[in-house]
Amino acid sequence: DRTIPNMFTVSALYDYSIVSARVAGRYTAATINAYGLDGSSNPESSDNWFYPHWQVDAQLTMRVFASTALTVSGQNINNEYFGFFTGTPGNRTNNQRETYGSVWAVGVRQGF
Repeated sequence: DRTIPNMFTVSALYDYSIVSARVAGRYTAATINAYGLDGSSNPESSDNWFYPHWQVDAQLTMRVFASTALTVSGQNINNEYFGFFTGTPGNRTNNQRETYGSVWAVGVRQGF
């Protein structure tokens, strides 16, 4: 069974007057990617797993003039890593770990 055992999203929103903001966190537990050497779900057969992943994103929009808004947003602001391991979540051998850093954007919007 290759389903994600635990997964959730938590978010906080604020929207009042000229300010709109949100912060969201998404979690995905360790998830099996491929069964090991014998093709079974036996953890001793070197199963391949995705690491657990907890990512935080945020966005702030502020109206600065009558119909003009400034937006700042960030994705993966906690710089969470991505990767694979072999074994079980409690007894693992690292295969691959990657970090991509955060992505930030600033924008101006008119006429909304």
